[in-house]
Amino acid sequence: MKTKLQAPTFAATVKTQRKQTVKEYLDEWVESYARVNLRPATYDGYKRTIHNYIVPYIGHVALNQLSPSMIDKAFQEMLDKSLKPGTEAGAKRVLSVALNHARKYRYMESNPARDTLTKLGKADKTPDPYTPVQNGKCPLCWAACMVCAALNY
Repeated sequence: MKTKLQAPTFAATVKTQRKQTVKEYLDEWVESYARVNLRPATYDGYKRTIHNYIVPYIGHVALNQLSPSMIDKAFQEMLDKSLKPGTEAGAKRVLSVALNHARKYRYMESNPARDTLTKLGKADKTPDPYTPVQNGKCPLCWAACMVCAALNY
């Protein structure tokens, strides 16, 4: 994967890049990079993510005008629509990879998707407060747990 990222195959002209919207760039990028370098199922997933979750929110923005605050606002709107955190995190990953390539092509100075403040994913899941022994999942302590349960300890 690292080799694929270091040798991108997508190159748009500087003249078209200046007027290019996020939608136009992502459409070209997914066809030129993702179709060639990724597995078909991954390519299909990227394409679906771009068209369903990224383009409706920021597709109209000029690529060189995109900012972290615009991306944060888009993800907040997604959160308001009760999308699953994993869906939003996937959209952010796809956007970040695509914009990282735009940065490498010198279409933008930095990757605004990497500078967002919105935290996405499963970070808000609370950890299980019980130890494996307390859950009865420890195979070494199972017999002892059974004895304790029988004796009502």
